[in-house]
Amino acid sequence: MALSASIGICLIWAFAGRLSPRNAQAATLATPFTGSSTRVTLKQDGSLAHTETRALVVRADGSSVELFYRDPINPAHPTPMRIIRNLQVQQSIHLVPFVKTKTTYPMTPAELAGFQPPNPCSGQISGTMLGYDVLRSSESMPQRKESGLDRIESVRWRAPKLDCVPLRTEERVFKDGQVVQTTVESYITVVEGVADKDWFDVPADYQEQTPGQVMTLAAQMYPDNVYLKLDPRCPLAPLDDVYARSERLKKTH
Repeated sequence: MALSASIGICLIWAFAGRLSPRNAQAATLATPFTGSSTRVTLKQDGSLAHTETRALVVRADGSSVELFYRDPINPAHPTPMRIIRNLQVQQSIHLVPFVKTKTTYPMTPAELAGFQPPNPCSGQISGTMLGYDVLRSSESMPQRKESGLDRIESVRWRAPKLDCVPLRTEERVFKDGQVVQTTVESYITVVEGVADKDWFDVPADYQEQTPGQVMTLAAQMYPDNVYLKLDPRCPLAPLDDVYARSERLKKTH
């Protein structure tokens, strides 16, 4: 059985660390660019579950914005959800436009360290994509027992020149020893240079909320929207616990 689309917003928080586009190049060496990608998810039987358009904007200082165009309220004219990672203020900010909320985390020393050493991307030389040399790497991530899943296996083709962005990612979700979902994300465009829009801007009318508050608010505001229904496979308490710990960290700095 394929995973429900209703846990999409949950995944923005639960996998924010994994979604980080770069993890090796030095911030001072970042190549500014804007890239767009298409993410296709298949069910266990191989049929299409959904598609999603994403974008990534990287500044010269190493800061980045991820944009998620899977708008459950206005899919024909989507306003993207955003994850802003601003190295100048050392914050990660999650913006959800259809409820006008922001969720702010201080970037931990471990996260910041990922932008510091000028180490090369790891992996095997694997040709080129969109004109960029890429390195192939793979990993297997065991999942928590309460998720009902075994593991998630992924293969990435990273571009060293683009600060180790994976220009292609293949991901397989295992349950009871079988693949129950396959996702492939591929970049279709990369344009080097400064973005023509300031995606790092945070609207003044967005209210700070915990992840649990955001998800509860979205479910209440749009009760008939399947995508926004609360899902027991995404418990709110652990997400809010992470936020609470980050709040304490902010107060000590």
